[in-house]
Amino acid sequence: MDAIKKRAIYTDYEKELLINLVKRRINVIECKETNQTTNIKKLQAWQEIADEFNSDVYSIFEKQKVHKQNVKVAKSEKKMAITTNENSILRMRNS
Repeated sequence: MDAIKKRAIYTDYEKELLINLVKRRINVIECKETNQTTNIKKLQAWQEIADEFNSDVYSIFEKQKVHKQNVKVAKSEKKMAITTNENSILRMRNS
């Protein structure tokens, strides 16, 4: 996996996603008990939140990278078509 640039600011989507993930597990996370079973459940809840958040956010990041690459290819193809067309016109004029 390519190195992902570290960001300090979360998008509105990321904030909302994180809030929703925490809300789904709030009863486990905010449980006041401190026994071993509860602590394990809390760790599991936080790990699930991290896994879901990262899989969702990084899939969006990857989609954006693919979209940018597709735009570059389309621009390149358009430039090539224009250049080919201009060369054809010049050849017709010189004939």
